[in-house]
Amino acid sequence: MRHVYRLSLIESTLLVIIAIGLLFLAYTFNPLRQGVFFPVVTCTVGVVGTAANVTFTGDNAQAECDSYTRANRSMYSLDSPQGDELCAGTIDGQKYAVRDTGLFHIEGLTLCRDFTAWGSSHP
Repeated sequence: MRHVYRLSLIESTLLVIIAIGLLFLAYTFNPLRQGVFFPVVTCTVGVVGTAANVTFTGDNAQAECDSYTRANRSMYSLDSPQGDELCAGTIDGQKYAVRDTGLFHIEGLTLCRDFTAWGSSHP
């Protein structure tokens, strides 16, 4: 004689909760999202006539840098970030970090103020 086992409502609910939890963990700790298998995309733009620069990190980093250098003639591409990190944040899912090697960090602090204002108006 064959025995048929049926899941109770509680057992079914627990299985669904465990499955959702495992999916959440898989998404949270996905190495593809964290740049383990694929490099994290970064690019840096500098401000002409100053020692300030901004580094963007994320999938759209290069497009972000391109838009700044095209739209603003006072910005240019840099090979690598330089200087002390003055501020960092995220705007529209795009991470940024502002650096400046100047003595008083005047332009860098101005960029920080501008990016912070932009970020608070575009959560």
